[in-house]
Order: sequence, then structure tokens, then C-alpha cells
Amino acid sequence: MYLTNGDTFYYEGKVFFESDSHVSPETPGVAGLSGWFYNDSRGPGSMQNHNGHEGDVWLDIRIILDENRNLTAKASATRSDNAENSLETDIFEQYFSGPINLDAEYVLSIEVRALEILFKCNDESLSYPLTTPVYKPYRNNKRLMSRIYADPGESGYVKAWFDDVSVTKRPTPPPLADAGQDQKIDEGKTVILDASHSSHPDGTIASYQWNQIEGPSVTLSDPSAASPTFAAPEVDSNEVALIFRVTVIDEEGLQNTDACVIYLTDVVFDDSDEDGMADNWEIKYFDTLGRDGFGDFDRDGISDVDEYLNGTDPLKETPGDINQDKQIDLTDAIIALKIISGIDPDTVVRKVADINGDGKIGTEEAIYALQIAGGMEIPTNEVSGHVSEDTTWSGDIKVTGEITVDDDITLTINPGTYVEFQGHYKLNVRGTLIAEGTPEERITFTAKNSFEGWHGIRFDNDDRDMDDNDPSEIVYCNLQYGNATDSDSATSGHDDAGGAIFVYNFSDLLISNCVISNNRASHAGGGIYCFYSQPVLTNNVIVNNSAADYGGGIYFMNSGPRLTNNTISKNIATTGGGICCHNNSGPTLTNTILWENTAEYGSQVALLQNTCDPYFHYCNIQSGLPAFGGAGADSDYDISRYKNNIGLDPLFAVPSYSAGADFDGLSADWTLQAASPCINAGDPATAADSIGATDMAGNPRILGDAIDIGAYEYQE
Repeated sequence: MYLTNGDTFYYEGKVFFESDSHVSPETPGVAGLSGWFYNDSRGPGSMQNHNGHEGDVWLDIRIILDENRNLTAKASATRSDNAENSLETDIFEQYFSGPINLDAEYVLSIEVRALEILFKCNDESLSYPLTTPVYKPYRNNKRLMSRIYADPGESGYVKAWFDDVSVTKRPTPPPLADAGQDQKIDEGKTVILDASHSSHPDGTIASYQWNQIEGPSVTLSDPSAASPTFAAPEVDSNEVALIFRVTVIDEEGLQNTDACVIYLTDVVFDDSDEDGMADNWEIKYFDTLGRDGFGDFDRDGISDVDEYLNGTDPLKETPGDINQDKQIDLTDAIIALKIISGIDPDTVVRKVADINGDGKIGTEEAIYALQIAGGMEIPTNEVSGHVSEDTTWSGDIKVTGEITVDDDITLTINPGTYVEFQGHYKLNVRGTLIAEGTPEERITFTAKNSFEGWHGIRFDNDDRDMDDNDPSEIVYCNLQYGNATDSDSATSGHDDAGGAIFVYNFSDLLISNCVISNNRASHAGGGIYCFYSQPVLTNNVIVNNSAADYGGGIYFMNSGPRLTNNTISKNIATTGGGICCHNNSGPTLTNTILWENTAEYGSQVALLQNTCDPYFHYCNIQSGLPAFGGAGADSDYDISRYKNNIGLDPLFAVPSYSAGADFDGLSADWTLQAASPCINAGDPATAADSIGATDMAGNPRILGDAIDIGAYEYQE
């Protein structure tokens, strides 16, 4: 029976063999689905100018009965090499591993996707990656088949039934969004956004929707117009970036997005009190011109004038300013005392006013406000050198030199602790590190100077002395501005690897619910470097990290860790923008997003040797297998380890503007939009007790039929 539909991209049928089916030796019996599905553009039959069947591909999925009444299932693809289909090439053939039985139903399907052909027999899938564009075939016959291949004098009997046959049309391609060129505009001028060059390959654009995603807030004249306008606001410095995203939607509701950047220029500099800070900036933040520039209002180690010159927020953190009136005085102390006594219940967790990291306003906050109001200098918690006894850090910690946690010693870091490295120093862990924050009170590891950075958390177990220590945990932490560079030629050759975390010969490590962003490595592992190690990574956002050579996000050498429900995006390297595997590395990635990472070789994944065979299960990988690079990619990669993956735009809420550590991944929003294909698309076998009951944001996990792909669970 032949079925015809010129736009067929999904073909499904239910089949089963009755128990009395039998065939003679050398006379197989088959039942299944097949047909001409697409043209692979390799011959003159591509596009609309078909030369017969040349370049057309015949896809086949069948159940085969042999003389011993055993059943197997097989998928195959054959390309026609001439117009008459008298010459052909087998381009794919693979058997399903699951057992096939008589008197049992099997749902067979063939699906042509943008980046792969997916064959399915019940729940088992086989994937054939597409490396060329897909076009309509010369003829588009599809058929159900039940037959015996019999030589003369041989016979057999096949009784196979078909049911629930369905044919689905290929969807219309989405429109192409064009937000226009980036612009440089003086403050006060009228800015015109222009998406009029957006287009649609097969239809028309029905509507536009503009949204501002970064920079000082402005009001658009008409967010639904192709070319809205706005007045450029006053700014305090040059090159202030406003980023806008346009979403174009066609008649069928399909959409596409693009973004543009408007750079604003500060035209007027009025500094009447000659303190190095623009008057309008001082009024905006302090409501007065009384600051002299040398003070440090938010006590973050950066003077007010340097905050102005750097374009940073001088009020970003104001511990002790309980009423947030931009000053710490007796009023704050009185409020704290009322909260302690119960007269004024603390109904809001005043995070920026919290002193000790417990998320509450209490005695320490009251004393702190009284000390500041009385003009007392408050010492900071400065640390350096060896941690030689079990120690706990809380509040604001300023690291003024190299830190080493000695063997058999535990350093515990309490929720809400802010660890700021005053220079390019390491946190060397030779004992145990327990840095366990909460969704509400995350622990931060950062650098005073984001350009110089700090030298990361380093677990170096080269001598194996750490093998008997308790496991280390880095949970609900933000790790930012790490900079792995070997500035001293006399030091270890690994100092140029692992921007935020370096792990060598150590596997008792959990990294969970962390944001690892804007870190760098002058060699490998912009975010994380694993060498002979098997840490566990779950629910992490690893974004906007850079490595000069290998593994912008993560680098593995001789390592096979488990990565579950991670979001790995906008990282950059020369080889392996997302992850890079080297020397027998076979990590297992499940429910993980690899998207918009950038590299010359292997934008999402690089496999440097054919001994590298990572597992990818229920992941969302941009461009799929064609995005793999290196000697271990293509035919050298064991495709049986690549199962149930998709390659569709995850639709992050507000991702960073571009890839690498030069773009802000910290303030981006990596949650999923309502239309994200990652929702309910994870491994159905993933249970909450194995991944944790909550996601990166502390929201409940597994709200639908299956877990979502990535670090965040979509919350309806």
C-alpha cells in the first residue's frame, strides 16, 4: 500500500506478527514502513530541479522474521545515485537492540528532523545525523509492506497486521528576524530601532514585538511596530549599552528573535564640586553633592569615584542600611532593635542589609549600625595563608593572599557568605571544602578587580594524600571572574587551566546548583577543568566562560564524570566551545543543554581522540552531531551513546548578548520560556531523589510527565 504526501516528515504505523507466521531458510519475511523521504542535495536532484531520483533518500524501518521464527528490527537509509535509481549507496544501517516477539505490538516510526533522521521502534530510537540540507524528493511515495523474499521453490507464510497509520506534514519554517545594525547615539537623541529587514522564506510576518533586555530602562513609542523609537536617556559614561530583542511572528504563530545594541554617549560632564564624579551621577545615587569621592559608601573595597569611573553601582551592597535610605545611622539601629524585640517583625529578608549572612536582621546588625553611626572603623574579615584547623566563614570575607585548606582539615562556608579575593589568589583545597548555600542565600566567590580576577578553587591531589578526606561540596554558589593564568613559570604547569574550578586526581566532589560565569583560562577549562577526576555536576549554569585553547565551559582529560540537568551556554574556546574531551574521557551528560557555545572546532563538543566517547541522553545540543569536532567526531564517535537528544532553541528567558567572558552572563536569565522544547523533554527515568527535589532557583522539580532539560524547571 502506498501513501503519498509531498510534505511528509513523520510516518508512523503499528505492526505485529501473528504467532503462526513462518518462513523457510534463506527466505526472510518482513513488515514495516519505507519510502522516499527527502533529497540530500548532493546531486542535480536538489532544490526544485530534480533529475529523477538522483540524490533522493529511501528510508526503511522493518521487523524481520527468520527461519527459526526469531524477530529483529532494523533501520536503514539508501541514497539513489542516478535518475533511474539503478545505482544506489547504503548510507545507514543499524539494528535495534530490544527483543522483538511474536503476538506483540510494535510502533514503528520515521521522522525527518532538521538535523537528524530518527527511527523508533516503541521507545528505542536510532539516529542518523544529517550533514546537508533537506529538500523534497522527486517522488514522495511511502508504503506499508508485508512480504516474503522467496527464491524459486521456497515458500513461507507471514501474517502481519498494521494499525494506527499516521502521516504528518512538515511544519512551515519560522520567519527570520533582523533587529538591524548596532548604533552609537548621543544621550538625548531620538533612536530608531529597525526590524523592517526581517523576512520569511515561505510566508509573511504577521507581527513584531520589541523588548528591552539590558541597560537603562526606556519607553518605546510602539513595541509592536517594525521600527519603534525612543529618546536616549542621560548617561554618566560613554558606551553605555542598551540591548533590545525583537520577536517576529508569522500567521501560524511561528517566531524568531534577533537583538541589537544601542551604545549611548555621555555628552555633558558637569562636576561643579570637582570631586571627579558627575553631578547628575552623585544626585542619582546619593541625593547630595556632599560625597568627596574618596569614601566607599557600600564598603566593597572600591571608592565612590572608582565606582563612577568603572560604571558600577556604588550602592550595590550596603550592609547595615536596614531602611535602605542610602545611609547607616541610628535609625537603622533602632529598626534592628525593634525587630529583635518583636515590636517590628522582620517580614522581609533584607538581603543587602544582612551582616552575617544568616538572612535576618538581628543583634549583629544593630551593633554594626551603632558602630557606624558613632564613627567607629569596622574591621573586615581578612584571611590568607593556611587553614590549619576546622574553620567556618560567614559574612564578608576578604582574601588578601593565597589560601590553603590543609589535609584532614574542613573549611565550612555558611550561606550568604561573600568571598572577595583582593588579588590574583588561589583557594587551594587539600582537605575538605563545604561551601553550601541555599537558593535564597547563595555563596559568592568573586574578585575585587574583575579584570585581574582570582585564581579559582583548586583541588590538586597529585600526591593522593587527599584520598582519605571527607567529600567536598560546592552547592548554591556563584563563581565569577576566575582567571587561570600561569604568570609564574616556576609554578605548576596547570595554573593556566580551570578558571573557576580545577580538579586533579580527585572525585569526591559535588558541584550543584552553581552559576559558573565570566571566568577565563589561558589554556583549558574556562569554567571547570577535570583531570583524572569524576566529580558529579547537577543543576549548574555554566555560561560566558572563555578558554584560549580547549573547553570554554568544561575540559575533561582522562575523566568520566556525570553531568545531569546542566545549562552550558555562550562559552567560547578555540576547540570545544561547550565541552572538550581528551584522552579516554567519557563523561555522561543527561538532561543537559549545550547551546550557542562558540569554537573554531567543535562549537558545542570537541572529541580530541577517537578514544573519547561521551554519553548524551535526553540532551538539547545545538546542531546535534554536526556540532562535534575533533579526531573523535564523525564516524569515529560511537553513535549508540547518543540517544533521545534534540537540537531546538531552548528559548531562554533573557540570555546574555553573546559568547565569552567579555559578555555578562551573571545578570542574564537562563530560565525557560513557556514555549521551550526543553519542558517535559528530559529522561523520564530521572527521579527527584536522584537529582534533588528543587532546581537552581529552589523551585520544585519534575512538575510534568518528565523532568525539564537544563538547570531550571519551568514553573507554570
